[in-house]
Amino acid sequence: MSVICEAFGCLPGDALGQGWSLVRDVLDYRLLMSAKDQHNRNAAEMSEGQIALWREMVEATETNG
Repeated sequence: MSVICEAFGCLPGDALGQGWSLVRDVLDYRLLMSAKDQHNRNAAEMSEGQIALWREMVEATETNG
C-alpha cells in the first residue's frame, strides 16, 4: 500500500479504490522506464542481476505489447 501511495501521491483510501490491474501496469511501466534510463546512462555499471532483469522486462514487454 505504501508503495502505491508514494508512487501516486495519494492516501491509502484513494489507493484502495483503484483497480489493481491498472495500478500494476503503471508501476511496471515506470519500473521499465527507470531500468531503460539506467541502461542508457551506463550499461557497464549494471550488475549481472540488473542486466538479467532488464532482459526479462524487455522480453515481457515485447510479448505483451
